[in-house]
Amino acid sequence: MKVPSRIFFVLRKKAEWIVRSDSLLFGPYATCGDAFVGAVSEAQAVGLSGIPSTVIIEDEKLDLKVGWRYGIDPLPLRCR
Repeated sequence: MKVPSRIFFVLRKKAEWIVRSDSLLFGPYATCGDAFVGAVSEAQAVGLSGIPSTVIIEDEKLDLKVGWRYGIDPLPLRCR
């Protein structure tokens, strides 16, 4: 049986940043860094409940890259 996972997307929306996961929306945030911290905090909470979680960041070219994974990557200093 496959364990469900949750993905948190850090996305630019005009001059602001948002975090989207499933039907949930967090923000807006003034910077990508602030949105990333918010996304990691939410993903950490989900991960602690036993659900694998990942933060995906949209870059300037609208490409998506993995920013953080629960249980794999260390918790960023700003998130401690």
